[in-house]
Amino acid sequence: MFNSHEVSEQDHFDFIRRLTQRKDCAYWAVVIDGEIQGGVYLQDIHRQEAVPGIFMQNIGVGMGALAAYYAHNHYFCTLGLQRLIIHVLKGNHHSMQMHLKFGYTAAPQYTIQNGDKIFCGLELRAEAWKTHQFRLARMLDLFFPAKSITWDDVRH
Repeated sequence: MFNSHEVSEQDHFDFIRRLTQRKDCAYWAVVIDGEIQGGVYLQDIHRQEAVPGIFMQNIGVGMGALAAYYAHNHYFCTLGLQRLIIHVLKGNHHSMQMHLKFGYTAAPQYTIQNGDKIFCGLELRAEAWKTHQFRLARMLDLFFPAKSITWDDVRH
């Protein structure tokens, strides 16, 4: 998603209604303690590849990383994807650091420019996820109780 405007509640509902027409994407709500706190998604799903994304409310340090960890496990271990391609806004050091810790590597061929903004391309292959998965799981288990997170498919 390459927009920076605030999304209204009606915009969200309209967006969800339009999802029924798309076969190349999937969206999930991130539910923590019974409340929707964000979402994860896959777009442009083709030939075991996709473009993932995440959006979270400001609910505490590390919660986005926790949601991203569970999402990546689902993408690779359950859905069987082989490669993810993302775009990180140049200068967004926090996002870049998190993705590098997840095993993403630079993919300059996917770098794009949108207006005056540059989005750096990164990719993560299933083999790289396997080498980072268990280290990340141990680290996240120290800080967050996994029992409080569920996934709710919002695509109907």
